[in-house]
Amino acid sequence: MPVDTVAAAPRTEMSSATSRRSSMLFLTACWFALLAGLVEGAGLLLFQRINWAQWARVLHVSKEILWISPVVDFIFFSLIACGVALVARVLPRIPALRVLVFILTLLTAYDWLLVTGRLYKRACLLLALGVAVAFVRWLRKHEASAVRFWKRSTVVLLGIFLILVISIEGGKRLHLVALGELLRRRLGNRRQRPFHALERHRRRSSIVADRNHVAGNHLFGGDQT
Repeated sequence: MPVDTVAAAPRTEMSSATSRRSSMLFLTACWFALLAGLVEGAGLLLFQRINWAQWARVLHVSKEILWISPVVDFIFFSLIACGVALVARVLPRIPALRVLVFILTLLTAYDWLLVTGRLYKRACLLLALGVAVAFVRWLRKHEASAVRFWKRSTVVLLGIFLILVISIEGGKRLHLVALGELLRRRLGNRRQRPFHALERHRRRSSIVADRNHVAGNHLFGGDQT
């Protein structure tokens, strides 16, 4: 076997391992972003209704938050996954997946705890840190099963996300079309009303003129030549 072929084999294996690791990190970031964003959006809408008086001082969210929040989380988590992948290339011995899962779990739990609006930020951070540590400990023994579950459930989460986008934005479009049609009808009625009023006024004027003409003829004894 040539020496070049023997030297190229480890490089090929390393590149394939790097690509598999990068795809796994991206999949993990996508799963966490969809789950965190969907739950965050639903939680914001829910706690806004429950704690309306307190939330009125802070912010109001609309139903579009259900798909905006996953998009924002996806961008943010993808950047974190890229950073972890770059660090893993420099330091290949670090467990890149567990590091990424720890960071994303910490951010997700912290975000969910803040949604309630009932806890201090320090308490939320400590609770999120504990959840992240416990989850990473569990992941050490169940990494393969966790990755399989993420692969299967990502499709489901993505489907829910697409349904929300289509229903919310499609409903807005239909509402705008119906509103525009209603405005056209009202404007059309308003344009027709002055024309009909002018026509009625012209008819009434002609009738009054005819009556005056007839009355004048009777008063002066018939037609005058």
